[in-house]
Amino acid sequence: MKELAKDRYVMVYNADLCIGCNACAVECRRYYGLDEKGSFRVRIQTVETGTFPDVSMEHLRVSCGHCVNAECIKECPTGATFRAEDGFVLITQERCIGCGACVDACPYGARYLRQVGQMLKADKCSWCYPRVYEGQKPVCVEKCITGALMFGMASEPAIKEALEAADVAVYHPEYNTKAQLYHKSVRPRRTDVKVLVELPRPLA
Repeated sequence: MKELAKDRYVMVYNADLCIGCNACAVECRRYYGLDEKGSFRVRIQTVETGTFPDVSMEHLRVSCGHCVNAECIKECPTGATFRAEDGFVLITQERCIGCGACVDACPYGARYLRQVGQMLKADKCSWCYPRVYEGQKPVCVEKCITGALMFGMASEPAIKEALEAADVAVYHPEYNTKAQLYHKSVRPRRTDVKVLVELPRPLA
């Protein structure tokens, strides 16, 4: 049986609605003034499966899942990575020494090191912690043009309904991190519709 989230903030990513436009990643970078050297707190990866002509593509969100069993917190030697109220996993930049232990510990590849002044510092998605406590949604949720992202407390009716759906799960449950980032899979497509047709040959 699927283990549902406790009453904490969660995010549900609907891969079936995502078109891979990367508006979420770009708007996040713009909002936080990140540099132009590959610093992305949110990334959308496109995965292709199957063999031609039965090929399917799915967009996957790569970002912090604010895990209940967060390996990054366990491995941080200075306490720079910590858990705030309502489950947010955050970084105190002043305490980060840029050792990269948390980056290596994250099984989802959601953390990275970026240049801050003269030092490298760990960075990641914070689910827009300050915005949430001002009653706003995370930037990525607000800017998603297809409504592929839901965010809120697990007890909220819409979130609760989404989490109880059979096709909603966490990424890699075998990691046992109890991430609070859930994803809804792409719906199976019809295979009885002939998409490819033979084009008429040009006249000699």
